[in-house]
Amino acid sequence: MYRRYVYEAGSLSRPEKGSVKVFEDKVIAKERRRGFELSKSDRFRYRTRYFTDSG
Repeated sequence: MYRRYVYEAGSLSRPEKGSVKVFEDKVIAKERRRGFELSKSDRFRYRTRYFTDSG
């Protein structure tokens, strides 16, 4: 649910905030197809990355 919120909120263009970067439509479409879930390989890659970044 949190990943969905981040992607959906990040895709909104808010002119009052000035020049803010937003997710491209193709990125949002890809995540919607995946159901906003990480694959096993993605989870492993992120876990390994954060483990090595911490030390």
